[in-house]
Amino acid sequence: MIRSRVFLLGLIAAAACGGIDSDPSIRPQFVRLPNGALRVRGPDDGVWGAKPWRLTEERRIGRMEGEDPDLFGQPWAVEQDELGRIYVLDQQSKDVRVFAADGKHLRTIGRPGGGPGEFSNPFGLLWDSAGNLWVVDIGHARYSARVWAGHSSEYSIALRELSGDTIMVIERAIQAVPVLNDDRAAFIAALPDEVRKHPKLDLSRIPATKPFFERLLPDPDGRLWVLRRGVGDNWQFDVFGEDGAFLGEVALPVEPTLLPPPLIKKDAILLVTRDSLDVSYIVRLRIVKP
Repeated sequence: MIRSRVFLLGLIAAAACGGIDSDPSIRPQFVRLPNGALRVRGPDDGVWGAKPWRLTEERRIGRMEGEDPDLFGQPWAVEQDELGRIYVLDQQSKDVRVFAADGKHLRTIGRPGGGPGEFSNPFGLLWDSAGNLWVVDIGHARYSARVWAGHSSEYSIALRELSGDTIMVIERAIQAVPVLNDDRAAFIAALPDEVRKHPKLDLSRIPATKPFFERLLPDPDGRLWVLRRGVGDNWQFDVFGEDGAFLGEVALPVEPTLLPPPLIKKDAILLVTRDSLDVSYIVRLRIVKP
């Protein structure tokens, strides 16, 4: 946090001295707000320009039927270690399954219960600074905090200290993606019969536009990956640098689940996707940087 504050103060000084280009399509715009926070906008076309990053699928783990460990009931969290091994927390079976980088199952950790090595309501996975993998178990009243916050009805994202003080606000001037007739029809069709036929159901309250973003996901290098829906079934990330500058857009080749959300690592992204039969797969996407 101290390093971020020093870096932001340097950006404010550069803006005050005219060191930031006034063209928002070329350079980000930095403005200090009355509360002392830094507002960052742009650049409109992204810092990457004509050399955007892209994602390619390099591993998929999962199957439709059987009793092997790669048949998932309810994958709730995914993680990866420095050797590329993939850890999958399955909420249904209440265990953690470990796979080698090539997708081969190595071992399964934990089981349902309340004793040592047993899980009551496992919810997440988290590495600590010593290299230990922790299982977040809300059944045992354990939880964590986040500092990125935003309002999906507008493209405005704030970086806040745990005290609530805002130190940076990221904004992007883009048009909201409209909700198409097919989107409305799919939403209505997915409602349970008792809800769809309820006399007080007001379908006019379905918004005309989609939320600007679905998840705010930091990566190990301080960048922020903003997951949002595109037109139709397309999904993408908007990527911002540690200084809040917009870097560019990255298209997703598969549709991710929102719970668990994608996990951004240094050179890869882990996510859960489901096919038309609701079968879950763990997918690792390689981040290709030109």
